[in-house]
Amino acid sequence: MPRLPRNYISRKNIKMPRLPRNYIAEVLSLGGDLRSIAKELKTTKKQISAWEIGLGKPPKRLYEKVRNISRRTTYKYLRQAGYPSAKASSFRRIPHPEAAADVDWLNMVVDTLYNDWNFSYRAYMANPEAWIAAHPNKKIPTEISRDEVKRRIEQGIKNGKSKEEIENY
Repeated sequence: MPRLPRNYISRKNIKMPRLPRNYIAEVLSLGGDLRSIAKELKTTKKQISAWEIGLGKPPKRLYEKVRNISRRTTYKYLRQAGYPSAKASSFRRIPHPEAAADVDWLNMVVDTLYNDWNFSYRAYMANPEAWIAAHPNKKIPTEISRDEVKRRIEQGIKNGKSKEEIENY
């Protein structure tokens, strides 16, 4: 194997420039509003809007407050989607696109399981007499609500189930 010259720069030695996170834009993309951010930071909506689009950045004294607003918003967003509180707490530091992708995944799984689990209920509701005739020894199916599906998924996540196990439930 040939020897590399002394001035060779390896990938390990190169530091990539770190892009600063725009916490205000993240909060707004997850459903926050300018008024509540401005009220909490005790500044104007115009100033918050300027920080969001990149015209300057918040002063250092407000950095921690802005970051905490972002973390709280991410936590609330994940909790509303159906994640258990412990999982939402561990995810509150992730960037908002990842949180949004996880919520989209969870909503897709809820829709899929809701439709799968209510298949026989919909068949019964379409024609009760025919369904009873075709399934004489079975109980009449009942509908499982989306909230119940979310609750069961949340319980599975709490119990340590992986995404694949939840999808194949």
